[in-house]
Amino acid sequence: MATLNGGPVAAPHQTSDVGTTPFPINLGARMRDSSGNEYMYVDFTATVYGGVTVSISNDGNFQAAALTEAHRGNVGVAMSTATSDNSGWVQVYGYHSGAQLASGSSNVTSAMVAVVASSVSTPAAGMDCIAGSTVDQHRIFDMWPTAVASTATTSATSHTGAEVPVWLNYPSTWGFVSATLDPTS
Repeated sequence: MATLNGGPVAAPHQTSDVGTTPFPINLGARMRDSSGNEYMYVDFTATVYGGVTVSISNDGNFQAAALTEAHRGNVGVAMSTATSDNSGWVQVYGYHSGAQLASGSSNVTSAMVAVVASSVSTPAAGMDCIAGSTVDQHRIFDMWPTAVASTATTSATSHTGAEVPVWLNYPSTWGFVSATLDPTS
């Protein structure tokens, strides 16, 4: 949970909380916490859980749902559990300590790259990490794993069981597939 500041404007609630209609601030609003991490206020269109990588709509409505291969555009990490009638914060810049992995794999390291999950996990996590590959992948640009994965969380309803710390720099997916180069070479 982070306390946000946006200059002279105060956030309506912590990053771990959600809002309902009428939304307490404009969708698309951005704020930073004291560590410099940046968050965007969005309208969730489906159930998501904290740590899930989400797509952010490109139509100016700032709608978010678990990331799929069909999405083209901005990406972030949901900060709280939300349903389709909630609004809340999605992190788009800075360090996030636990982005969920669709594969549930504990073999992820900082030498890997973030990709859109190739299949829907339960719950839908949106993101996975892979080593360099000649297999075509939907890459998530400007989102990097920063350490090894953790498997400390075991809730099958709200978590895939594995998460990895990531650095976000306004990540996006471009909607085309290409081989993912090994970032260590």
